Amino acid sequence: MGLDFAAVFKKPINFEGHTNNEFTPFSRALSNFFYANYYGADSTFDELEELLKINLKFLIEPNLFDFRIDEMQMEFAVGSEKEKLVEKQKELDQNSHKAWKDINEYLTKLVDTIKTISESNKLAELTPDRKEWHKYIQSGEFKDDLTRLKELLQEAGKNENENFSFEIY
Repeated sequence: MGLDFAAVFKKPINFEGHTNNEFTPFSRALSNFFYANYYGADSTFDELEELLKINLKFLIEPNLFDFRIDEMQMEFAVGSEKEKLVEKQKELDQNSHKAWKDINEYLTKLVDTIKTISESNKLAELTPDRKEWHKYIQSGEFKDDLTRLKELLQEAGKNENENFSFEIY
């Protein structure tokens, strides 16, 4: 189980015939992979980083979710608890600019990552926590999802978007 990651932009873009400021062009597997590694539920990111000698943590750094109090938590809070959450949300709002990452910088790292994965002959050595990650990475689906993300970000850059983030649903 996991939640969906969506790429979010400040200005709407047209991607594959759809105009919006939020897209999920990659598989549910990538969302689950990001989610598992974002919350430390799986060590595959770490193992893959070590195996390929690259940094993958940048992939999950853009995250608006870190700067938002959960709606359910806010809805059911009462009295002083609700006041504390409102104050905390104001504080988070002041720092939410940190959730947005420069598209060009992210793309540079992403292109390098895709190239490294494509050229690596070490993926067979991967022994992830879960068998499905092994299959996902070795089958090329992970690289394909990263390529779709790259295409989306390239299109966003053409539409005058300088930054993006991920939202978790």
